[in-house]
Amino acid sequence: MEPVWDTSVSSNCSVSCTNRPVQARIFLTSFTCLLTRDATTEVAKKATAYTFNFIEMVQLMQKAIDEVDINNCIYNSGIGVSSCSAAMEAWEAAVAIYTGSLEGTDGNNCSGGCYGYSLYALADKRCDDYSTCGPTLTENKDETAYINNLIISYFTAGQAATNFGLIDDMKYYKRMISAKVAVPLVQGVLKYTWLLSLKNPCGYSKTDKEIAAAGTFSSALLPKVWACSKKGADQLQRNLKIGGNIATAPGKKPSFRAVRLALECNYRCLGIKCTDVGSLFDGDFNPRMTLCDDVFNGSDDVSVSSGGKPDPRRKQACKRYTGKPGISGRTSSDYFVNGYE
Repeated sequence: MEPVWDTSVSSNCSVSCTNRPVQARIFLTSFTCLLTRDATTEVAKKATAYTFNFIEMVQLMQKAIDEVDINNCIYNSGIGVSSCSAAMEAWEAAVAIYTGSLEGTDGNNCSGGCYGYSLYALADKRCDDYSTCGPTLTENKDETAYINNLIISYFTAGQAATNFGLIDDMKYYKRMISAKVAVPLVQGVLKYTWLLSLKNPCGYSKTDKEIAAAGTFSSALLPKVWACSKKGADQLQRNLKIGGNIATAPGKKPSFRAVRLALECNYRCLGIKCTDVGSLFDGDFNPRMTLCDDVFNGSDDVSVSSGGKPDPRRKQACKRYTGKPGISGRTSSDYFVNGYE
């Protein structure tokens, strides 16, 4: 199929649909040759490492919950009672999927910043861009991401709950882990949308990585944003969809403001905070994007049922990006305490 755009701007902007890796062709069938080979490979790598692993991690946590809930599989069920290990194995497999096998025994970055290839590694990469490394959110890239420390603490608490068959606690930690794993994905969307909104010199080729990364990270977030607000999800889709009318169209640039508000206005529902995400530096001394204010945004405490409410000015600015939740009850103020099962 011939490309649908004019490639005369630069020879570097030409598009080739031949010789793509088989797995990429299968995954990207719906894109109908809208990407160069390099961009296609970028999408396939990021989707495999982050989107698909995210799904598998959540499925494994749910499997652990089902083993306890349906099969009464409790490892530490009392003296003289045969233990069942299936639930514990599923929970620990979820941890393994999140961390990967290349981070090393201490789980930190090595000096200078070397990484694995899973979600844990993604958080470490983004923390350097947003100055959110280390327990104080101020360390350099030699320290692991603050959000990784938090997620691992939830996994550890969930493991203890699984050990004793505490279903409600398992469900709570699954919700919190699923929420916080979205943080580096949000950071990725904001970073690459910012780049696209300023660069994009010929519409596609010179920004292959930015187009592919922004589109893939946003697609991983779309189900979560849609659950909170169909309007917010529509803004993400409209601006960053690969093969859409903006991200891959010549001469057009995504609206960074629209993408940012589509995410930030739904932070509370997503279960993340402005301080989780941080300010985008991306190697600059001064921030390219300063972090939002959690109190002003109404996302100051997502772990309690009372919660906060956004400032009226923020609420007005968010009207186009909130409302119409895709899942009934998902925007309830006590979701992260009680869920909606």
